[in-house]
Amino acid sequence: GNRKLQFKNSMKAKFDNILLPIANILIDSSERNNVKYEGFFINFVTYEIADAILVKTTINGKGPVKDALKDYFPTINSLKADILSLYLLSKLQEKKLISDVTINDNYVIFVANVLRSIRFGAAFAQGSSNLIAFNMLYKMKAFERNAATGTYKVNFERMKEVINKLTKDILTVLLEGDYATAKSWIEIYGNMSDELQKDIRKIREANIPID
Repeated sequence: GNRKLQFKNSMKAKFDNILLPIANILIDSSERNNVKYEGFFINFVTYEIADAILVKTTINGKGPVKDALKDYFPTINSLKADILSLYLLSKLQEKKLISDVTINDNYVIFVANVLRSIRFGAAFAQGSSNLIAFNMLYKMKAFERNAATGTYKVNFERMKEVINKLTKDILTVLLEGDYATAKSWIEIYGNMSDELQKDIRKIREANIPID
């Protein structure tokens, strides 16, 4: 019981002191009401479930997925958890197994949380995978950036479509041990744009802790 309480309290502190201040700077004002502690907590738990769903062996004779993807495996496996967690959330929402928040809340919180965690940097698989997820979703117009305000706004219907597609694509890369595609994703989407660097600088200048 006391461990669960510590977990809840640390998550609440992370939300109040890190995620919410980031959302107030970088999320469009029309969607800031979607950023709720309950949603942050549910997103976090679902991420851990998605992270625990492992694709261990390829389906085409390439052996273990870790061996097939080599040095790219940690990043692609972490990317799988990022995207699969949103897919799982959409299914839980459809079955009405989550009542505290809406799927739109989950989507907005995800974008704010990615902006939090990409500050970890490429030295950590999670930081690298979050940057790739961010760039993929942005390029596929799951959310957009308002150049005038420097804030991000989720396109809710498009986000669902993109999550469904990326979930399939990422699991396929793992199942097939597709090293070439994994490499291309990291090369294409693994870099921080100038505008994103500018946005991250806003967080730093606001003295919001990294974690």
